[in-house]
Amino acid sequence: MALPKLDVPIYEAKLISTGKTVRFRPFTVKEQKLFLMAAESQDADNSIKTIGQVLQNCIIDDIDIQNIPLFDIENLFLNLRARSVGEMVNLKYRCNNSIEDEQGKHECGNIVQVDLNILEIEPKIAENHNNKIEITDKLGIVMKYPTFKMIQAATGQLDQTLLDM
Repeated sequence: MALPKLDVPIYEAKLISTGKTVRFRPFTVKEQKLFLMAAESQDADNSIKTIGQVLQNCIIDDIDIQNIPLFDIENLFLNLRARSVGEMVNLKYRCNNSIEDEQGKHECGNIVQVDLNILEIEPKIAENHNNKIEITDKLGIVMKYPTFKMIQAATGQLDQTLLDM
């Protein structure tokens, strides 16, 4: 007897770096629990590892999460979160401006609530964007976008010798 297939919606997001379309499914309750446990641990390494694991689980197409630019990871994660939990995020900001009145000088403390639709966030590449830095007319450097693998190494999760830069 074959295992039952899960009927979940399939969504698409475009990689900014290549323009390639990537298909993904919403994350499950189990994967959401992984996020909650990572948040409770307050460990940056664990949070980064969890984000990578859930993204790899939810992306249907064959892409290597470790080697795509970080801005693509962030865009994929925003799309995944929007399709899994909801598009609207309720943000609250506390005003830290210093004000002076008859009571003296103190912090404002006013709380401003902002509702943000994260599907409306569209990363844009500037027309004159270039990954080359010219030092002189004859000398320059071609930069590489930071990848998920590089971030893991920077937080101590991977040994530096494992990086293929």
